[in-house]
Amino acid sequence: MLEDDREQALERCEPNEYPNVPRWEELNLFVKPSGLKPPRDKVAPLDFCKWCDADPAFVKDFPYAYKHGLAIAVMIHSANDSVVDSFVRFHWLTGWNHIFMYFTDPKDQCIGHAKALEKFASAEEQKGIGLSVIKMDDEWWDQVRSKSRYYQRREEDQVYEDVCKHADGHGDVESRRLIVADMAIQEAHKMEMDWFVSLDIEECVYVPKALGNSARCYFGSKGHTVELVRLWNHEAVPERQDLHDWFRDSTLFQVSRFHCQGFKPPREYDEILRRREGGEVEPTTLTSETRWRHDVMVKICECRQSVTEHLNLELPALFANGEQTLEFPGQAAYASDAEGHEKQRPKETLYGFQAYTHGKCAVRIMSTHFPPPVPWPGHTFLKDNGSLIRETFQANGDGAAVILHYPNPSALPIGGESTTG
Repeated sequence: MLEDDREQALERCEPNEYPNVPRWEELNLFVKPSGLKPPRDKVAPLDFCKWCDADPAFVKDFPYAYKHGLAIAVMIHSANDSVVDSFVRFHWLTGWNHIFMYFTDPKDQCIGHAKALEKFASAEEQKGIGLSVIKMDDEWWDQVRSKSRYYQRREEDQVYEDVCKHADGHGDVESRRLIVADMAIQEAHKMEMDWFVSLDIEECVYVPKALGNSARCYFGSKGHTVELVRLWNHEAVPERQDLHDWFRDSTLFQVSRFHCQGFKPPREYDEILRRREGGEVEPTTLTSETRWRHDVMVKICECRQSVTEHLNLELPALFANGEQTLEFPGQAAYASDAEGHEKQRPKETLYGFQAYTHGKCAVRIMSTHFPPPVPWPGHTFLKDNGSLIRETFQANGDGAAVILHYPNPSALPIGGESTTG
C-alpha cells in the first residue's frame, strides 16, 4: 500500500484497528512478488469484486432429499388434529425423512388427518419425506409377538420378560413404547435410514438457528465413530389454560441443568450402574459450582408459597428427579395464619422439572449388514447383542440440539383424555 493510501485508510480506523506492520516493512526491506501484479481498482471490473455472503451449504428447498436418512417413531394416545399436524410438519421441515406414527386406539379420531398427511407425503412430487400410520389393533399385536425382539428374547433376559409382561397384562405405557420403538427401528433399518429417535407426541427435536434448524445438518456433522447422541430435554411451562396446540402456544421453558454452568452430563455407563444399584433416586450433591441453581430455585419457590397457601395445599416432603425438595432457610420457612400464630410452610414438592430429566437418545443405524440397536429402558439403546454402545455424544454444548418437552398441556383433546406421557 502506498504511503498516501495508508494515511487515508488509517484516518477511518481507530488506533486499535490499525493493521499490523509486516516484519519486512519494519526492517525497511522491499519484497518483489514472483507472480502477476493484481490489477488496480480502475482496471478491474467492479461488478465481480463486490463480496456477498453466500447461503449456507446445508440450506435446501423443501422437501429435503439428502443422502442420509432420519426417522422418528411416535406412539399417540388421544391427541388432536392440530398437534398431529404441527408434530409432522415441524419434523419434515427440519430435515426428518420418515415418521412412524403408532395409534394405541385403532378408532382414534386423529387417524383421518394422519392418513391425509400420509397421502400427501406419498405423492410423486414429494421426495425425501414419508409417513407411516399404524393402528395398534389385534392384528398388529399378533405381528409384534412374532417379530419384536422383546418377545423373541423374553426367555433370555429378565428385562425382556418384564417389558412383555407389563405390555400384555398391565398395558404399561413405557413398556409399549419400547416395543413400538423396536418395531419402528427395524422398519427404519429396512429403509436404510441412518439415524433413529423415539419421541412422544408432546416432544420435538429442536436444532438451533445457527445450523439452519436442520436436524440433518446437526447429525451429519457427527463423526462416524459417534453411535449415540443424547439430547437433553427442556421442559415447557404453560402460561395459560386455554392451549390447543402446545407446539405453537407454549414458549416458556425450564432449561436442563446440563446446559447450565457447573453441571456436567453423566456418563451412560455410570447411569446404568446407578439404576442397577438402585441409586437413581438419591439426591444430587450440591457443589460450589452448582449451588447457584439451588439458590435460584429457592427464590422461585418462595414466590410460589403464597399461591400454595391460598389454595390450601398440603404438599408432602418428596424427592423430585433425584433432587431433594427445598428447605427454606431462616424465617422464610414460616408464615403467620389468620390469628397471627406462626406455622411452618409446606416443603416445595414441585422442584425443578416435573417430568423426566435424563433426555432422550438418537441412535445411528450403522449398516444394513448388521441388526439395528435395541431400544432399552431409560430412553437409550443397546447393541443387538446386548452390549453397551461405547461412543456416546453428550449434546450439551453451544449450538447443540435439544428435546423440547411439553409435559403439561392444559388443553384436553375432544376425547377428554390427557396426552401427557
